[in-house]
Amino acid sequence: MKYLVISRKCGLYHLGSWLKAELGEEAVRVASLRANYQKRAWKGLLKPSRVLWLNTPLEDLLQGDTLITDDRSWTRQAQEKKLPCFGQLPPVDCEQPDSGIALGGWITAGTLQSPHWLFTDWGTWPGGFGPHTVGGLTLVSGGRPPVELFGPLLAALSGFQGAVSLDLHWDAEQKGWRSGRLRAGWGAHAMALLHGCEKASETLSGAPPTLAPFTVAVPVSVPPRPTPVQFSIPPAVQRWWVFDDIQAAPKGALQTAGLSGQVGLAMGRGRTLAAARAIALETAAALQLSEPQYRVDVAQGLPEALGQLERLGWF
Repeated sequence: MKYLVISRKCGLYHLGSWLKAELGEEAVRVASLRANYQKRAWKGLLKPSRVLWLNTPLEDLLQGDTLITDDRSWTRQAQEKKLPCFGQLPPVDCEQPDSGIALGGWITAGTLQSPHWLFTDWGTWPGGFGPHTVGGLTLVSGGRPPVELFGPLLAALSGFQGAVSLDLHWDAEQKGWRSGRLRAGWGAHAMALLHGCEKASETLSGAPPTLAPFTVAVPVSVPPRPTPVQFSIPPAVQRWWVFDDIQAAPKGALQTAGLSGQVGLAMGRGRTLAAARAIALETAAALQLSEPQYRVDVAQGLPEALGQLERLGWF
């Protein structure tokens, strides 16, 4: 299978890298919707494909490939024309605030695969980013995730393929779960989910993701600066990184490629939470970067949450 990766900025850079490594250079074409990102965020890392946007029907643009995009308009076009696409849908908002616990999964052909618990640490520290910024993610397989809550939502997700998460809110009176915000598409959750698979291309071709018992993702950034910040990464921990807004620098180093200061996700997975968390934090610390910003308390409250789930009979 071949893929055309079209990203709004550079969020799918690392996925394009994975697929090229697994399938070969000729199997993946990559482009950014913003021309300056082709010259900046992917400079020296991926050779972006030139995409003829104007007056080009999507089916001609794909040339039989599968579209991977984090842009909602391209996703909508693909769905309307029933073209193969792993895309991005807008969040389905609700009156409930963001929840720290969600039901995660991967949808293929209208089926929810590999359901798992998804715990979010909202807000980054240090750095002062707000409460709606993800400070850490932990995927936990096992237990009894309330997959029946997805039943009424499958119609809204008709034709969609990719990672999904549904915020959960506990109703003490009914002693059950209520649905919150639905998110579908690319982001830290999707990257963490695919990181738990031996090969991302197998999941994208329809195989259910095989998740480790625990997967931890820690976003890492630097304070926003008008000039690039150079850094390097030891080869031993490169497999645990999902890079974001970066480009190649002289002498084999890397550097930030935008004003956001986003570097990427430090990943960790293991049979225990302690093991996965330790790998993620050690990976973040191993990055040879000045003034790194990331949460050192990621997933620290998870044992208590899992204990509560166990007492309620859900884990």
